[in-house]
Amino acid sequence: MKRYLVFAALIALPAISPVFLQGQMWSRNLGPGIGWHVIEADDGNYVVVGTKREWNETWEWQYENLWLFKADAETGSILWEKVYGDTIDEDHGYWVEQTPDGGYIIVGGTRSLSQSNQGLWLLKTDEMGDTVWTRIYEGNVAECGHCVRETKDRCFIIAGSTCSFSSSPPSPDLWLLKVSSQGDSLWARTYEGGGGSEQAYCVQQTKDGGYILTGRRGVIKTDEDGDSLWGRFYDLNELRCIIQTNDGGYIMTGGYGWNSNRLIVRRISTQGDSIWTRIYQYNDTNLTNGHHVQSTSDGNYIITGSNGYEIDHEYEVEYTFDLWLLKINPNGDTIWTCTYDYGGIDAGACVQQTSDGGFIVSGIANRRQWSDDCDLWLLKTDELGRLAVEEERIINVSEDFQLLSSIGPQIVLRYADRPEGFHASIFDAAGRKVDELHATGSSGTITWRKWHRPGVYFIRSVSDSPATTHKVILIQ
Repeated sequence: MKRYLVFAALIALPAISPVFLQGQMWSRNLGPGIGWHVIEADDGNYVVVGTKREWNETWEWQYENLWLFKADAETGSILWEKVYGDTIDEDHGYWVEQTPDGGYIIVGGTRSLSQSNQGLWLLKTDEMGDTVWTRIYEGNVAECGHCVRETKDRCFIIAGSTCSFSSSPPSPDLWLLKVSSQGDSLWARTYEGGGGSEQAYCVQQTKDGGYILTGRRGVIKTDEDGDSLWGRFYDLNELRCIIQTNDGGYIMTGGYGWNSNRLIVRRISTQGDSIWTRIYQYNDTNLTNGHHVQSTSDGNYIITGSNGYEIDHEYEVEYTFDLWLLKINPNGDTIWTCTYDYGGIDAGACVQQTSDGGFIVSGIANRRQWSDDCDLWLLKTDELGRLAVEEERIINVSEDFQLLSSIGPQIVLRYADRPEGFHASIFDAAGRKVDELHATGSSGTITWRKWHRPGVYFIRSVSDSPATTHKVILIQ
């Protein structure tokens, strides 16, 4: 079943804004960057780690920094933020966990632009994001960390990649490190994985004290010292996230195909034997991808990623993607699915169930094709993936203007007693003007959709004085 951003049908606004609130349901564009990982902190607010992009006055890309901030649970506004790095290197934060002392452990990568080498970066902060200690683990070529978790003995396990132990030419291997509570290295293991270029994107300590980690092509199960017990590798896979299930097995998500352009979910047993595999498409398109999976309190699973389609222009093909949220049961059957369109290329990088039963999602919005220009997008939904409550009814805007259909596959307006006709501008959720309505008669009915995609739009009547703005929702 297809769902979209759904809001109260009518709100008079003094200006177009991309922030929509309904209790603890909201959407926030927080500026140039990417939100790679989000968690709910002990105080009920949300902590996000990612990449903050800096631009010069002519909007040319300058540099990237590791970005950590806390967002208010009620509104999504930033309570505090920290930026780590400088204007020389490229720095990224990929995973954050809260530690027992109330602070945070962060892992990512730092790359020297002058020396063209990259190191795995581990940071420990206090509860306000101030640095307690920092470590960089680097070899001869390139290292990066994608996931960090606290272990049962209060140390940290890190999954990432390294080129320092591969043959020439260098090719990344899966890298698993265990460090002490102060960041001192205890041991490190490398695994060749499924062949070719490999990276470990996710790791979790398992019930037996060992570890399960996923790379691009498959998964590896280790003992508590990181020694491999078994591995499973799959052709044409780009696996991003894995968790252990209640029965001791595992569930993972990622992409499938030559371009990893179909969302795949695999469920395997405790020993790595296949239980089932599902590929999820959207509107008969293969342009889907899974980035993160988590278990939910009702025994099901929530997945975030992206879905998209091709726009065939005369001289080139353009791709556009929406952020995708998908809930499935333990057999892989879809319970519900929601898409969220901010504009351009949108994607969810991380999803977590929140204490109120809803979901917090971080990712990117508004990216242009073949460009690094994108914004960090943070969304808070209810337990069904909605950002607000559906309302389907006739809305009386004024005595001579009615919205007969404000939610549906087309929007229907009726106006009367306007000798000058009816004129309105239409804006998308990002505040961009996308269309106009013009009618010359003094009374009439207007039906609007044209070629526009499903989502939230704003109709701003310029015939009124002062002008008023009203929300409508196109669905398919």
